[in-house]
Amino acid sequence: MEQQFEQEIDLREIVLVLLKRKWLIIGLFVAAVIISAVASSFMTPVYKVTAKLELGNYGDATYTNPARAVEILKSADVLGKIADKLNLERTGLELKEDLNITVAKGTNILNFSIDTTGDGEILNELMRTYQQMEQEELEEAREEIRDEIQLIEREMQTVRGTISKAEETVARLGEDEKLSNLEKLFVQTSIYDQIRSNQAILRDLENRKRKLERNLADLRGSQVIETATVSEHPYKPNKMLNVAIAAVLGLMAGVFLAFTLEFFEKNPLSEYEQKSI
Repeated sequence: MEQQFEQEIDLREIVLVLLKRKWLIIGLFVAAVIISAVASSFMTPVYKVTAKLELGNYGDATYTNPARAVEILKSADVLGKIADKLNLERTGLELKEDLNITVAKGTNILNFSIDTTGDGEILNELMRTYQQMEQEELEEAREEIRDEIQLIEREMQTVRGTISKAEETVARLGEDEKLSNLEKLFVQTSIYDQIRSNQAILRDLENRKRKLERNLADLRGSQVIETATVSEHPYKPNKMLNVAIAAVLGLMAGVFLAFTLEFFEKNPLSEYEQKSI
């Protein structure tokens, strides 16, 4: 019972101290909020910029592999060139720290994001630079398919020539009086088998050619599927969060100072302690 009475007294004393120093607490609270709001308004706003790039499908492991592409795009050398071209105050290494590139799960799409005080030209220039870098590899892949198509066309021409000669042989066979009808039939049957075999080869070559032509038409390099988009509102500073934190800290500081002053008021320093300070 006595312990409960002491606790009630302690609680009442705490409330009385808070009421006694309320203007000090309120003053520190308001000051912290105002200072935080003013300081946040003078901070340079930082925006979040995002973009998306879909990698090419030409099979080159250097530029179409997502993991390798991220390494190239985040290299200090590439980012340094971007910084120089756009006359940025940041270096390539600083851009690398701010740049975030992730791969969309199950796709070859790269998601870019970067914090910047300006526009999104950094990401646009970075994607353009990557497209320029891969052009040589892309053209080599196209040239390789073109060479295969030309080779198949030459084979087709050879096979057509063989079929044409066989058909001419069959036509002349009917005019050959040295062979009997049975011999002619035997020879014609053999030649027709060869013609059918070559026609099958020709159809296979035509199918391969059409497939390669489709592959050539579908072959593409990386494509920008979302140009750099700047967030509508600043990413940093978060004024509301800053003010909320300052308010809590101001309130805590006010309460702490109130009890500190109360303690020294009830327990003044002795003459010896005052001299030793």
